[in-house]
Amino acid sequence: LIAVIQEKSAIASVSQEEATKKQKYAEEQAIIITKQKEEADEALMEALPAVEAASRALENLDKNDLTELKAFTNPPPAVKNLCMQLVCLRPTGEKLEETWNDAKKMLGNSQLLTLLKTYPKDDLNEKQVKRVNKYFNEELT
Repeated sequence: LIAVIQEKSAIASVSQEEATKKQKYAEEQAIIITKQKEEADEALMEALPAVEAASRALENLDKNDLTELKAFTNPPPAVKNLCMQLVCLRPTGEKLEETWNDAKKMLGNSQLLTLLKTYPKDDLNEKQVKRVNKYFNEELT
């Protein structure tokens, strides 16, 4: 009987050690997750004003503005970068190349303004964000 109790005590001790290790790991992960959440929240707070400004600017656009952009054969760098960012976001659902010709196809979509106003910006994936950010870092000369 004593041997059985000792054996069960040893097993319980090992189980307790494993549980302690797992608890320590979970606590470490919780700290990491909290830090990552804080960083993500900070980035979101930085991005929100730009998103709101873009949304307000979008309200001032009309179909004639898009037609004017589409008429450029060689657009100014800022216009081209903006259009390339839109191509990356794929608001029309079309798979377009990051070229001025494909951007002009997108600008010709009669539903583009409506699609942009209702764009599900919360559903952006990391790949889209990276592709869009690439154009933010380009020179506008």
